[in-house]
Amino acid sequence: MPAPNLNITSPVASICVGGSVPISVSGSNSYTWSPITSLNTGIGSVVTASPSATTQYKVVGTALNGCMDSIYTTISVNPLPVLNVTGTNSICSGESTNLLVSGANSYIWTPSNSLDTSVGNIVLANPTLSQVYTIVGTDLNQCEATISYTVSVLPSPNVSVLLLRILFVLVVHLFYQQMERYLIIGFLQTH
Repeated sequence: MPAPNLNITSPVASICVGGSVPISVSGSNSYTWSPITSLNTGIGSVVTASPSATTQYKVVGTALNGCMDSIYTTISVNPLPVLNVTGTNSICSGESTNLLVSGANSYIWTPSNSLDTSVGNIVLANPTLSQVYTIVGTDLNQCEATISYTVSVLPSPNVSVLLLRILFVLVVHLFYQQMERYLIIGFLQTH
Protein backbone atom coordinates (compact mmCIF):
# COMPACT_ATOMS: atom_id res chain seq x y z
CA MET A 1 0.00 0.00 0.00
CA PRO A 2 1.33 3.46 -0.87
CA ALA A 3 2.25 5.94 1.86
CA PRO A 4 0.66 9.39 1.73
CA ASN A 5 2.47 12.04 -0.31
CA LEU A 6 2.42 15.11 1.99
CA ASN A 7 2.74 18.71 0.91
CA ILE A 8 3.09 21.54 3.45
CA THR A 9 2.71 25.28 2.79
CA SER A 10 2.60 28.57 4.68
CA PRO A 11 2.27 32.09 3.28
CA VAL A 12 5.59 33.13 4.88
CA ALA A 13 8.56 31.28 6.31
CA SER A 14 9.28 33.88 9.00
CA ILE A 15 7.27 36.03 11.39
CA CYS A 16 8.00 38.74 13.93
CA VAL A 17 7.97 38.14 17.68
CA GLY A 18 4.33 38.11 18.76
CA GLY A 19 3.09 37.19 15.28
CA SER A 20 1.39 34.09 13.92
CA VAL A 21 1.11 32.27 10.61
CA PRO A 22 -1.22 29.59 9.22
CA ILE A 23 0.37 26.35 8.04
CA SER A 24 -1.48 23.96 5.72
CA VAL A 25 -0.78 20.35 4.87
CA SER A 26 -2.37 18.12 2.24
CA GLY A 27 -1.94 14.64 0.76
CA SER A 28 -3.42 12.46 3.49
CA ASN A 29 -6.60 11.83 5.45
CA SER A 30 -5.65 12.92 9.01
CA TYR A 31 -2.77 14.87 10.48
CA THR A 32 -0.98 15.12 13.81
CA TRP A 33 1.33 18.06 14.55
CA SER A 34 4.21 18.50 16.98
CA PRO A 35 5.35 20.31 19.00
CA ILE A 36 1.90 21.62 19.84
CA THR A 37 2.91 24.20 22.49
CA SER A 38 2.85 27.10 20.00
CA LEU A 39 0.02 25.79 17.80
CA ASN A 40 -3.67 26.50 18.16
CA THR A 41 -4.37 22.77 17.69
CA GLY A 42 -2.39 19.57 17.31
CA ILE A 43 -4.61 17.98 14.66
CA GLY A 44 -6.09 18.93 11.30
CA SER A 45 -4.94 20.09 7.90
CA VAL A 46 -4.58 23.76 8.92
CA VAL A 47 -2.99 25.07 12.12
CA THR A 48 -1.93 28.51 13.31
CA ALA A 49 1.61 28.73 14.61
CA SER A 50 2.62 31.43 17.11
CA PRO A 51 6.16 30.51 18.12
CA SER A 52 8.24 32.81 20.31
CA ALA A 53 11.46 31.47 18.77
CA THR A 54 12.37 29.73 15.53
CA THR A 55 10.61 26.33 15.59
CA GLN A 56 10.56 23.25 13.39
CA TYR A 57 7.15 21.56 13.15
CA LYS A 58 6.58 17.93 12.23
CA VAL A 59 3.34 16.71 10.66
CA VAL A 60 2.46 13.03 10.51
CA GLY A 61 -0.15 12.22 7.90
CA THR A 62 -2.17 9.01 8.09
CA ALA A 63 -3.94 7.72 4.98
CA LEU A 64 -7.22 5.78 5.00
CA ASN A 65 -5.21 2.59 4.47
CA GLY A 66 -3.28 3.27 7.73
CA CYS A 67 -0.01 4.12 6.05
CA MET A 68 1.83 7.13 7.46
CA ASP A 69 4.34 9.66 6.31
CA SER A 70 5.83 12.78 7.90
CA ILE A 71 6.99 16.16 6.69
CA TYR A 72 8.72 19.11 8.38
CA THR A 73 8.57 22.89 8.13
CA THR A 74 10.42 25.59 10.01
CA ILE A 75 9.00 28.96 11.00
CA SER A 76 11.69 31.52 11.78
CA VAL A 77 11.00 34.25 14.34
CA ASN A 78 12.58 37.68 13.87
CA PRO A 79 13.09 40.05 16.81
CA LEU A 80 11.28 43.37 16.97
CA PRO A 81 13.39 46.47 16.36
CA VAL A 82 14.53 48.35 19.45
CA LEU A 83 13.84 52.06 18.93
CA ASN A 84 15.65 54.96 20.58
CA VAL A 85 14.76 58.66 20.32
CA THR A 86 17.15 61.51 21.06
CA GLY A 87 16.55 65.24 21.07
CA THR A 88 15.69 68.10 23.36
CA ASN A 89 12.68 67.14 25.44
CA SER A 90 12.04 70.61 26.81
CA ILE A 91 11.89 73.81 24.72
CA CYS A 92 10.68 77.36 25.22
CA SER A 93 7.56 78.57 23.47
CA GLY A 94 8.35 79.45 19.86
CA GLU A 95 11.46 77.28 19.70
CA SER A 96 11.94 74.03 17.78
CA THR A 97 14.06 70.92 18.23
CA ASN A 98 15.42 68.17 16.02
CA LEU A 99 14.35 64.67 17.04
CA LEU A 100 16.28 61.61 15.88
CA VAL A 101 15.03 58.03 16.02
CA SER A 102 17.15 54.94 15.39
CA GLY A 103 16.83 51.16 15.51
CA ALA A 104 14.71 50.39 12.42
CA ASN A 105 14.70 51.02 8.68
CA SER A 106 11.68 53.29 8.17
CA TYR A 107 9.65 55.47 10.53
CA ILE A 108 6.23 57.13 10.76
CA TRP A 109 5.64 59.97 13.28
CA THR A 110 2.25 61.01 14.69
CA PRO A 111 0.78 63.49 15.23
CA SER A 112 2.52 65.29 12.39
CA ASN A 113 0.90 68.74 12.55
CA SER A 114 3.84 70.28 14.46
CA LEU A 115 6.54 68.38 12.54
CA ASP A 116 8.25 69.30 9.27
CA THR A 117 7.65 65.72 8.03
CA SER A 118 5.85 62.61 9.24
CA VAL A 119 8.39 60.11 7.87
CA GLY A 120 12.09 59.54 8.28
CA ASN A 121 14.54 59.21 11.12
CA ILE A 122 15.02 62.99 11.68
CA VAL A 123 12.18 65.47 12.15
CA LEU A 124 11.99 69.10 13.23
CA ALA A 125 9.42 69.52 16.00
CA ASN A 126 7.85 72.93 16.65
CA PRO A 127 4.92 72.31 19.00
CA THR A 128 3.03 75.24 20.53
CA LEU A 129 2.00 73.11 23.51
CA SER A 130 3.63 70.08 25.12
CA GLN A 131 3.26 67.13 22.75
CA VAL A 132 3.67 63.35 22.91
CA TYR A 133 4.92 61.96 19.60
CA THR A 134 4.45 58.30 18.67
CA ILE A 135 6.96 56.73 16.31
CA VAL A 136 6.39 53.40 14.54
CA GLY A 137 9.61 51.88 13.24
CA THR A 138 9.69 49.05 10.69
CA ASP A 139 12.82 47.00 10.03
CA LEU A 140 13.91 45.10 6.93
CA ASN A 141 11.99 41.99 8.11
CA GLN A 142 8.80 44.12 8.25
CA CYS A 143 8.77 43.82 12.05
CA GLU A 144 7.37 46.88 13.83
CA ALA A 145 7.99 48.53 17.17
CA THR A 146 6.51 51.68 18.70
CA ILE A 147 8.07 54.29 20.97
CA SER A 148 6.77 57.58 22.39
CA TYR A 149 8.69 60.80 23.02
CA THR A 150 7.44 63.91 24.81
CA VAL A 151 8.51 67.45 23.99
CA SER A 152 7.48 69.83 26.77
CA VAL A 153 6.92 73.48 25.87
CA LEU A 154 7.87 75.92 28.62
CA PRO A 155 5.96 79.22 28.72
CA SER A 156 7.79 82.38 27.73
CA PRO A 157 8.44 84.80 30.56
CA ASN A 158 5.82 87.54 30.87
CA VAL A 159 7.88 90.53 29.72
CA SER A 160 5.34 93.16 30.80
CA VAL A 161 5.29 91.89 34.38
CA LEU A 162 9.08 91.72 34.40
CA LEU A 163 9.33 95.31 33.12
CA LEU A 164 6.86 96.53 35.75
CA ARG A 165 8.94 94.93 38.49
CA ILE A 166 12.12 96.54 37.17
CA LEU A 167 10.41 99.93 36.93
CA PHE A 168 9.08 99.60 40.47
CA VAL A 169 12.55 98.83 41.81
CA LEU A 170 14.00 101.81 39.92
CA VAL A 171 11.29 104.18 41.18
CA VAL A 172 11.77 103.04 44.77
CA HIS A 173 15.53 103.38 44.42
CA LEU A 174 15.21 106.89 42.94
CA PHE A 175 12.73 107.86 45.67
CA TYR A 176 15.16 106.82 48.40
CA GLN A 177 18.01 108.63 46.66
CA GLN A 178 15.93 111.82 46.55
CA MET A 179 14.85 111.40 50.18
CA GLU A 180 18.46 110.93 51.22
CA ARG A 181 19.48 114.06 49.33
CA TYR A 182 16.72 116.14 50.98
CA LEU A 183 17.64 114.83 54.40
CA ILE A 184 21.30 115.68 53.89
CA ILE A 185 20.45 119.16 52.60
CA GLY A 186 18.03 119.72 55.44
CA PHE A 187 20.58 118.55 57.95
CA LEU A 188 23.24 120.84 56.53
CA GLN A 189 20.91 123.82 56.53
CA THR A 190 20.03 123.37 60.21
CA HIS A 191 23.61 123.07 61.36
